[in-house]
Parts: sequence; structure tokens; C-alpha cells
Amino acid sequence: MDKEILKSALFGYSKISVCQYIATMNEEFNAKLMAEADSFREERSRLQKKIDDLEAELAALKQNACDVGTMLLEAGQYAEQLRQQAQEEAAELLQQAQEEAEQLRSQAKNETDQLLLEIKTKGQAQTQKLELYTGAIVKLREDMAILANRTDDALNTFAEQFLSLRQDFEDSEI
Repeated sequence: MDKEILKSALFGYSKISVCQYIATMNEEFNAKLMAEADSFREERSRLQKKIDDLEAELAALKQNACDVGTMLLEAGQYAEQLRQQAQEEAAELLQQAQEEAEQLRSQAKNETDQLLLEIKTKGQAQTQKLELYTGAIVKLREDMAILANRTDDALNTFAEQFLSLRQDFEDSEI
């Protein structure tokens, strides 16, 4: 409202005009205040809803963080369990491999010893046969030497007899 709207009285403004002006200004201020209050309530309601949504999201995120922490802890425990299990299995497999290697070594040693014994036995049998053959050959050589000596003696005797007969024959012809 303008000041010109106010009606002047003898000694200044009229009381009614001023009261009306104040009342009008009060109504305008109240209307603006109510509009601002409504706007503030709407903004407050909207912000409160946003706060509630954010708090719900925060609670969900906290729960997710807690769940993730729990899962990480469980995953760590599971990883440690798997690590221990793998170490135990590796130790067991190593023990089995060592036992199998020892069995194979023992079996190979036994088989080698058995083969060496068989070779030695066969070698001894072959050596005995060779010794028998060598003895037989030596005996044959000795017998042949004796026979050769006898044959030489018999031939010499025969030759002497032949020469003696020939001499006798030649002597008798003369």
C-alpha cells in the first residue's frame, strides 16, 4: 500500500486509514509468511523424506559393509582352511611318494640281487662246464700225446724192423 492511499486528517493521518493500512500490511505479511511457511514445510517434508531415504540407504550400506566384512572374514578363514588342507594333502602325497619310491628302490634292489645271483649261478655252472671241457681237452691232449708217443715208438719199431728186414733182404741178395 502506498502512503498516498492514507487519508490525511487535521493533525496528520487518519487513525482508521492507518489501521487499515497496518491491517492490509499485516494480511499481506501473513499471506507471505504463510506461503513461506508452507514452502518451508514442503521443503522440510521433502528434505525429511530425503533424509529418511538417505538414512535407509546408509543403513543398507552399513549392513552391506557388515556383510562384506563378514564375507571377507569367512573368505579369509576358508582360504586359511584351504591352505592348511592343501599343505596336509601335499605332505601326505609327499609321504606316499617317498614310500612308493622306497618300495620301488627295495624292489629294484631285490630284483637286481636276484638277477646277479642267477647270473652268478649260471656263471658258476658255465665255469664248471668250461673247467670240465678244459679238463677233458687236457686229458685228450695227454691221451693224444701218449698215443702219439706210442705211435712214434711203434713206427720207430716198425721202421727199425722194416730197415732191419730190408737190410736182411739186401744182405741175402748179395
